[in-house]
Amino acid sequence: MEAFGAQIVLVRGDTRGMATLYSLAQQNPVTLALDVEPDEAVEGVSWAVEQEQDAEPLAVALVYITTEASGLNATADRIQMRVYDDTGTELSRTDLPSDITGTPYEPGDLGGAKPSRYLTVMNGTAVFTTELADDTYAVLGYDVASTTEKWRTVGPEEPERTGAPLANGWVALDWQDALAAFDPATGNAQWRSEQMSSVYAHGVAPFLTGYTSPAAWSGPDPVEFIDGATGAIMSIPDGFTNYGVDRITGESAFLWFASDSSPADKPGLLVRSAEGAGVFSLDAQKTGAAGVQDILAMWNGLIWVETSAGKDVVLAATGARAPGISGGGEVYRIPEYATPDWTITTVDGGTFGGDTRILTRHPGADPSLETLNVQTAPPSTP
Repeated sequence: MEAFGAQIVLVRGDTRGMATLYSLAQQNPVTLALDVEPDEAVEGVSWAVEQEQDAEPLAVALVYITTEASGLNATADRIQMRVYDDTGTELSRTDLPSDITGTPYEPGDLGGAKPSRYLTVMNGTAVFTTELADDTYAVLGYDVASTTEKWRTVGPEEPERTGAPLANGWVALDWQDALAAFDPATGNAQWRSEQMSSVYAHGVAPFLTGYTSPAAWSGPDPVEFIDGATGAIMSIPDGFTNYGVDRITGESAFLWFASDSSPADKPGLLVRSAEGAGVFSLDAQKTGAAGVQDILAMWNGLIWVETSAGKDVVLAATGARAPGISGGGEVYRIPEYATPDWTITTVDGGTFGGDTRILTRHPGADPSLETLNVQTAPPSTP
């Protein structure tokens, strides 16, 4: 599992208590290892990194620590917050109050103990949901710099591991059988909406996408678009088979099943601005004639599409092939996640191979397609 932030990418290791930190501050990654005393063990970890572009880039670990009993003397489990800067230097470690217990390991839970259900960092505040000693639950805001509690809200219902940071600086998370947005600075609830099984943020886009059922797929049902300012379910085009969202511009694209024999009055491809205005469209007949089969990704005004001829990159504003893309060349690298300062692209490893991820840094610059080298295969790709 990864934690993607404004200036830090943190990749959880195969061993519990290990992670790799990538940042704009240094070229080479840093390994973070959660050390404990000889009689202690790390039974669970939640990782998060700062989401706000202009805030100090920090990484936070909530660590569930157990202590081996000594004779008849047992030490209670505890939750500890550890804070790291963008070079991987540990800045602090603080035991949270004993009434913040998290959830102990339960047989069959491969993830171990749960120090939190959901955790993110927004503008210097760690926002997380967790279990309390009296068997109730809380959503808390902690000042990361001082590791002190700013606010908390308590409720009886167990929250799910669902949440996402919003473009307006709020945090949406599962709370008391609803999707609720909180202001990290004050803890004030801003809105409540329909409960979602999962939600996803899309950079500067002023909305979330969410799923009402556990199905982890990208089809039209049961995905919902949720207004980040109000929590209202937004009106989106009906019947689309695939969609994409541009994290840098906030634009979105929708694709319908189409062929060259489809009726011309049926939709085929639609691009909308972050505010929902139409930018570019093709009817079903033209979409079918172009052989468009899938929207793979969107990035800085560009759309990666799968066509009958292979992968291609086109301009979201016109549908024309992006400058610099060779029509006869293979498009290897597909954007997976992006901020104004860095982009992660993925190279498909095929049915039996592992995917390759590539981190490209472009701090302080308007990122161009040329910086991603999308038609260059990495050395590990045959």
